[in-house]
Amino acid sequence: MRSTLSTAHEELRPYFSEGAKIVLSFFLVAAVIIFSLHAFLSVAYRYSLDYGEAPLIDQAIRLSAQENIYRPDISTPPYTIANYPPLYVISLIPFLNWFDSPFHMARVISVMATLLSGAFISLIIFNFSKNRFAALIAAMLFFASPYVVQWSGLARIDSLALALATGALFVLVRWPKERWGWIAGGLLLVAAAYTRQSYALAAPLAGFVWLWIQEKRHAIALALLVGGLGIALFLLINILTDGGFYYNIITANVNAFSWERLKDNLAQLWRDNYIILALSALFLFIGWRSQKSWPILAFFLVGAFLSALTIGKIGSNLNYFLELAAALALIGGALVAWSETYPWRNTAVLLLIAIEIGLLLRSSMQLNVDWILGQRYLDFNAMQMLEQEVKAMDGPVLADEYMGLLTMNDRPLYLQPFEVSQLANTGMWDQQPLLDEIKNQNIDGILIHHFDTSPLFKERWTAEMLIAIDEYYRPVKTLAGTVMYIPKGESEISKVPAPTTGPADTAPPLWEGAPISIGPAAFVSEVSLTIDPSNPNQLAATTTRTSKQDCEQPNCIVQLLLYTSQDGGETWQDRATFGQQQVAVDHGQVVFDPNGVLNTLAFRNGVVVLSQTTFAEADLETLAGFEDATSALVSAQPWLRVHPETGELFMTLDAQEGNLLYVTPSLKRSNDGVRWSITSRADQHISASDIFSPRATGPDDIQVLFGNGDNVSLVWVWDPEPWTWPRTVWMANSSDGGSTFGEPAPILKTWGPINTSSANGNFAVAYRVGDETNQQLAVATTSDNGQTWSSTIASGNVPLYFDPDKGPGIGMSADNTIDLVFYAKDNPDANCVLTTGAVDPCTYNVYFTSSSDGGLSFAEPIQLNQQPIRGKDFARFYGVSQPGSHLAVASDNEFAYPIWVGTPETGQTQIYTAKIQR
Repeated sequence: MRSTLSTAHEELRPYFSEGAKIVLSFFLVAAVIIFSLHAFLSVAYRYSLDYGEAPLIDQAIRLSAQENIYRPDISTPPYTIANYPPLYVISLIPFLNWFDSPFHMARVISVMATLLSGAFISLIIFNFSKNRFAALIAAMLFFASPYVVQWSGLARIDSLALALATGALFVLVRWPKERWGWIAGGLLLVAAAYTRQSYALAAPLAGFVWLWIQEKRHAIALALLVGGLGIALFLLINILTDGGFYYNIITANVNAFSWERLKDNLAQLWRDNYIILALSALFLFIGWRSQKSWPILAFFLVGAFLSALTIGKIGSNLNYFLELAAALALIGGALVAWSETYPWRNTAVLLLIAIEIGLLLRSSMQLNVDWILGQRYLDFNAMQMLEQEVKAMDGPVLADEYMGLLTMNDRPLYLQPFEVSQLANTGMWDQQPLLDEIKNQNIDGILIHHFDTSPLFKERWTAEMLIAIDEYYRPVKTLAGTVMYIPKGESEISKVPAPTTGPADTAPPLWEGAPISIGPAAFVSEVSLTIDPSNPNQLAATTTRTSKQDCEQPNCIVQLLLYTSQDGGETWQDRATFGQQQVAVDHGQVVFDPNGVLNTLAFRNGVVVLSQTTFAEADLETLAGFEDATSALVSAQPWLRVHPETGELFMTLDAQEGNLLYVTPSLKRSNDGVRWSITSRADQHISASDIFSPRATGPDDIQVLFGNGDNVSLVWVWDPEPWTWPRTVWMANSSDGGSTFGEPAPILKTWGPINTSSANGNFAVAYRVGDETNQQLAVATTSDNGQTWSSTIASGNVPLYFDPDKGPGIGMSADNTIDLVFYAKDNPDANCVLTTGAVDPCTYNVYFTSSSDGGLSFAEPIQLNQQPIRGKDFARFYGVSQPGSHLAVASDNEFAYPIWVGTPETGQTQIYTAKIQR
């Protein structure tokens, strides 16, 4: 029996062995393709691919002009730092003017250096094993590494430093007993250290240990050569630069260390390399018994790992893993050669390395190709436009990620924000002169890049710089994830002061305490309500109804319901239903004009439509349909308002501009609801492609306010920091009825959606103040188009918590009474956590308050709902709870009519109003 098994074992062994080689060969070919494709696309890209590229190009330009790049003092501009020794910078000088962009040849040097590193790794393995296949695997394992793929295509120092280091190791391995071997190897090690100073550890340590075993005299000579020449060069350059060399490459490189950053990067290292890391640990502990290569490979691995631990420094990146990637590739090749005499063991090693290369290639595609390089090519047109913006600026320009736009247009860098910010944070650089230049608006433009919602930009700019930029500059455009700031002009709009609490003895509203239901319980959301100014007994309300609680089209009907009341809101009739299968009508708004014409705005299959009708019985019975108003909006809800004197329609939206290149806070006007004006825009242009990524938030809650005469104001929410709270509320004024708008100005910060109302030239803005946990609702008021403001807390003693999806409703009557309705969480517990894109787990109450003195004080809020409002019972769209973006309230001089969504039954919702007397 044992003989039969042994025979079968031997018969199957060649099939498994060849199968493993075939699988591995497939991944080796894939590694070559991905590396080559990424290298070609990187070299061909005209603009910078990494923050660190432009400073090196700038240093090469300055060095070619015989300027000192290692300045001992940066108290005057340019505020730049040369973090690294000069060898790579010197290598760039002959190629600066070969192409229209200096990045092309700089990246060619990196690609060639990476290829040399792969060749040296392969030659080292071949020298030990004489196994061509093992040598090939070592090189391909190196080229498959996502760290190698990414950094090989960048104009950075690391690839050249690694080529010199691996070249030195090859020379020492190939000619350990030759005198010229340790001399050539030592010179290469010094060259590597003078390309990147951190390369003075792993390769010199490994080379010394190797020579110590082979020929102790050569090891001592190598140490003396590398140490002596390295120190001599350091002293010489430091003297020639008046101490600037030490200041730039040592003092300015001591950044703060983050254990959390180290933990995250090591976790990423493990996810990408856990197989080869486990195999390397095995080699490290048992290879010393039989492997001639063990001393140099083991100590190179240990040194590279120790060097990689400095990735915990703020500002570090995956280039800190490059030496480690080379060490792991060497050990992978050594393991293949070592296991060759044991067929089944060799098969297992080949399969494990094949899986490892597959993991590395997956990471390379996701990180380097899809996320980094793919996004840069998608941004190419935006980068061309950003380049033109920079060219149009005559004075200094400050930039972070895309400071390469300056160097490629022969403009010296004025500031390296990350480097000097780290110095300022540690007290080693006085940033006040720069802050003064920002205050005096001596800088023509500032470019701040956002990759996503992470606050990386706060590592690149000090808090004081960002405050100064917000104070004296304004964001005018976003392109390619980059916010462009220009100096602020003169503006009459002022910022809203911190809110006061107001008097505590304000009389509460009069209410009988009985909510009025509007329509039956169903799956409803999104409410709007309006009063006919020509007949206050006539009211209209809309809501969106779906045929299922969790609506997913096309298997769900979405309809807009119109309800009316002719007895002052006491009773309501269902007067019209819009929408059917395949025709969704939702997001309705209703508003009467001064003559009693009812205007209904809605979405119909994504197009904004408008219907107009009188309130006569016959007209409502035959209410037909809607006229298309616009489809040129992106993501913000449009708002419809009517000028109280002229009856002109004003529709605010985030309108497209430049063939969907930009989105702007915008206004369209119409006298008849059919023909609409040319879009008027506020001077704030947000890249549409950035809005559909994590790099920018679109403008939201864009609303119009009516001043006296032709004075019109736009108010909206937008913040240059993407997808974070609090956000900035902006205001822009028009003195020609909304045809043109002046420069936008920030007026306040809000922790949630805003809502606004106006009457008799008075404006009211409802917004949230506080922090991430505890908030209050405040109302800011102005009677002079934002020149002066007052602000008062309106939510009284009702506790509010973070809720970015449920905006308040606000109304202002002709006698300047302000009415406010809002949701508040009802005793939230640990389960009440709002998660984007999920079912709402919280319970709510609805409160109403009012101010009879124009917003100087508010009554203590009263609760309107009789039953708790359950978030889990809200109507849902694709699994997401959607009660509606805002509540609403209609106001006249006698009554206020708040409207809200309640949950009377499990799984159903119903809309309610209340008739509250002044």
